[in-house]
Amino acid sequence: MERGETGIIFEETMDQHKNLWETEHQERPERFTHALKRCQELNLISRCKRLQQRSATKEEIVNIHDEKLYNLMESTSDETDEVKLEEYSSNYDAVFVHPTTFKLAKISVGSTIELVKKVVSREVHNGMAIIRPPGHHAMKGAHNGYCFFNNVAIATQYALDNLGLKKILIVDWDVHHGQGTQRFFYNDPRVLFFSIHRFQHGSFWPYLRESDYDYVGEGDGLGFNFNVPLNEIGMKNEDYLAIFQQILLPVAVEYKPELIIVSCGFDAATGCPEGEMLLTPAFYSHMTHSLMNLADGKLAVVLEGGYCVESLAEGAALTLRTLLGDPCPPLVERLEKPSKSIQESILNCIHSHKQFWKCLNVQDTFSDDEFTENKEEFHKVEHVFKGDLTGYPTSPKYPTRNTYPIQSNDNKLWVKQRLRFLRENTELKAPKTLLSMVESQIKIKELSDRVSYVPSLRMLLEDISSSKSRGGVCHDSILNIYHGASKLFQNIAVIDFNSYESFENNPNTLYIQVNHSGDHLELLEKANAHFIHIPLSKPGDMEYVLVAQQIILPILYEFNPDMIILTSKFSSKVSAFAYGLIVDWISSLANGRIIINGSNGYHEKPVTECAKVLLGDVVESSNMSLSGVDLTSCFETIRKVNALHKNNWNCLQFNKKISRN
Repeated sequence: MERGETGIIFEETMDQHKNLWETEHQERPERFTHALKRCQELNLISRCKRLQQRSATKEEIVNIHDEKLYNLMESTSDETDEVKLEEYSSNYDAVFVHPTTFKLAKISVGSTIELVKKVVSREVHNGMAIIRPPGHHAMKGAHNGYCFFNNVAIATQYALDNLGLKKILIVDWDVHHGQGTQRFFYNDPRVLFFSIHRFQHGSFWPYLRESDYDYVGEGDGLGFNFNVPLNEIGMKNEDYLAIFQQILLPVAVEYKPELIIVSCGFDAATGCPEGEMLLTPAFYSHMTHSLMNLADGKLAVVLEGGYCVESLAEGAALTLRTLLGDPCPPLVERLEKPSKSIQESILNCIHSHKQFWKCLNVQDTFSDDEFTENKEEFHKVEHVFKGDLTGYPTSPKYPTRNTYPIQSNDNKLWVKQRLRFLRENTELKAPKTLLSMVESQIKIKELSDRVSYVPSLRMLLEDISSSKSRGGVCHDSILNIYHGASKLFQNIAVIDFNSYESFENNPNTLYIQVNHSGDHLELLEKANAHFIHIPLSKPGDMEYVLVAQQIILPILYEFNPDMIILTSKFSSKVSAFAYGLIVDWISSLANGRIIINGSNGYHEKPVTECAKVLLGDVVESSNMSLSGVDLTSCFETIRKVNALHKNNWNCLQFNKKISRN
């Protein structure tokens, strides 16, 4: 499906909502204005389809919120008495009300609904709502955490009630737990809620027991609520990447959502005093890109928190740039080993959900009598909670002043220097030509007017190297492509699906080979750090997805190639859609520089699907074959490969046995 326009929705007056009694409050208008300004600097808004914002109706809001809450909030509209506004605010945890807040909160809700409607109807390909006030903490009968009405939850319920949807994935990567959203859908299997948030064993706001990994839903919604708690500050790109690869993306593929909504907070980005995490702004591009070809491309990104104006603005702009189809910027620094804390959280979450999701059974299990305390291969689930077990903290009145963290001058200087370094070293090249082909080798009729043809392999490689073209498709020998590329690129990754090529051992070349024959099992033992052999005796769509997320992509991200070559015999046992999805995930690396080679037996459908992906088209991932698949042999292969290579690659730290209990 050819990609359409990216939608954007906002209301210029959203900068009016502000704290009248604390003018330097962190939830300030600059969060909104600076985000728009950076998007304009990168010429992004003019490339989007501007959607018409609107105010939500009372009926839409009270569909999930108490009418009493709506009426109380309405009573503050145009109220000019600052004392009364502060008094009203003190009834709720961490909110402030301005005379315009009620009006703007309704516009935030209405704009989120409109974005979802346009994405679902295909009027836009995907889109972003740059709005405030945010919404994911707002509960049925209470404002909470700078949120008044729950924008994402109301839009989700609207889609369920009015747009005929039966499966919606909400990904909440705001650094605070979206407890409001979780509560609305905790027993509803039509909504899979996935939250990544700072927790620190319950000692971080909102201090809730229900924010931990073992709160998995209830009733019909059992297994559809995911919490990945961050129990230490300072989490980095590699920690979040592991969450996506180990849990979110495999589950999302198995779930097959019809729509994905992201509660997109930027408070885990470097510099935010609330999150105290270290995600780089460019990494938000990679998280966004990984979701863009699920749900047949129906993705709506909705702004939540983020309180370092500079990192929020940069992250928001790079997220919108990715939605527009520009390549993900290469990450400036090499990835390190995921922290021990995140390893524990991921494995705890897998343990809690493995009974509900087939894809989460990669890890082997152990019984209590097999457990040995000092062996690294065992993961013992231990629960630690340092919060208040009596439930959500309540108070007749909440403080309205001095309620947010203040950074020291030294810390502010470090943040300023760090963000300047990241911006100056982040590559934002986007070649105008998306795809080139060698004219004499291969032609795809339905794409002939969308690609650029070049006379030779040499010129194809030179065009990619000079950023004239992003990617290519050719029908040459893989060794010719590799030797030509090695003259122009330093680090090259070759992904070989069932072709059995042979490459010399070279630290600047990563060769990952997936084959479908037991005859090649001996290659598993011959593998080395830069030759990864993956024998799949029963290949299929889900097997390829799991191998991609558990092995190929983690290693690719750590290797950080300048160029990627993918060669394949394109097995009939794997759908063209699965190949396309994996190519899309791989294209998030190397600034999108990737060549698809079909020389080992030309198969038009998968080659065409992969070419379409490089042109930005939607992979109809809902057509992948996932049901009734026995993944036992795939799990065994992943365990063997991880065991062989875990000392070579920092990313392979999750091959541990989990308790059967």
